[in-house]
Parts: sequence; structure tokens; C-alpha cells
Amino acid sequence: MATRMVPLELGLIDEGKLLNDVNDDLKLTIADLIKYKLKYKDKAIGAKAELCLKVKIEIDESEDGYSIKGDISRKLPSRPSRVTMAIEDKEQDGEPTLFVRKSGSSHDSPRQQTIGDVLQEAADKTGASVEIHSRGKKIAEAKPSTPPKADPETGEILEDSEEAK
Repeated sequence: MATRMVPLELGLIDEGKLLNDVNDDLKLTIADLIKYKLKYKDKAIGAKAELCLKVKIEIDESEDGYSIKGDISRKLPSRPSRVTMAIEDKEQDGEPTLFVRKSGSSHDSPRQQTIGDVLQEAADKTGASVEIHSRGKKIAEAKPSTPPKADPETGEILEDSEEAK
């Protein structure tokens, strides 16, 4: 009895194992991306995961034969980068090297501040609300911690140096 042939479908490649593996890898990729989001919170925004299926169909040496090969690859986002501040100096033996704080970078360094810190600093300095918009939507806002002091006669906002006068 001859084997009945049917049109090629994804579920028939590698006797259905390829499609099962794709579904399993899709579940793993989703789970890994959710774990990434939970671990890195706001720093995870914009992170992407990829699941790629590559099907290669190759003509065999025979007159009407082909071979089909399926490959699956996953790509997960890497750890968000962070900045460690260092200074150049010389070791005791005179060799140049970089020195860092044992406890990590200082959060008062401008490279370590969050956008919220920068916005709040700008709002406090100007005495005005500060907003950031992206694609027409407000994504961040800061209001002054204390209202600015104004000249009672003119209403102009006083700088710290003018108040002292």
C-alpha cells in the first residue's frame, strides 16, 4: 500500500514536532519577557523579545524531491545598562587605572539621576510646572516643591540672590 501524500503545512514539518516546539518557545518567551518587566520595572519599557521561525526548503538531487528544515531562535532583551562613575588616577605602583566607589555611584551625579529627579529640580529652580510629552501624550510632570517667592509690587519671581537684598 502506498503512503498517502498531503500538501505541506507547518504542522507536518518534522512530524509536527516543529510546531509543538514553536508553541512551547512562544510560551517561554512570553514568560521570560514578563519576568524581565517585573524585575526591571520602568527600565523595561520598550524592551522586546523575538521568536523567529525559519523554514528552509531545499531542492534535493532527485527529480521531484525536496527537504524541509525548520529552525527556531529566541532573542530576549539584555539587562538594561547602568552607568558607574569612575575617575582616572594612579595606583600605588604608579600604574594608571580607574577608581570607583566601593558602594557604587553616587545618586547625586547627573548621570545617575532619574528623569523625575531632573524634572523636579527644573520645576523647583524655575518655580513653574515642567512637563514632558511624547507622541502627543504627557508622560511626566513635576510641580515646584515650594511656590516661588514673588515681588509683592511687580509680581516678578525673585531669585535667591534678590531675596537676600
